[in-house]
Amino acid sequence: MVRGPVGGAGGVPDGDVSAVALNVTVVDGLAGDFGGYVTVFPCGVPPDASNLNFVSGQTVPNSVIAPLSADGDVCLYVFGSAHLLVDVSGYLTS
Repeated sequence: MVRGPVGGAGGVPDGDVSAVALNVTVVDGLAGDFGGYVTVFPCGVPPDASNLNFVSGQTVPNSVIAPLSADGDVCLYVFGSAHLLVDVSGYLTS
């Protein structure tokens, strides 16, 4: 799991932000026979859902709306392995 500070970084206000719009890209994914996935979520227990699916060798982007944790962070869980690129494209205020 990867934890990233979003609130207060890169033009996103610190506080009063409920969610962020992200572009998440998997690069050089490595997955088993059933593929891999990425889940973006407010840090804590990962949900039983994926935001992006991939097979080995793929580069795959997807747009994600992700709620922020109380401390302004988002977490990313990767089933398989991959390099991740995450760009913030906007935010939603409370």
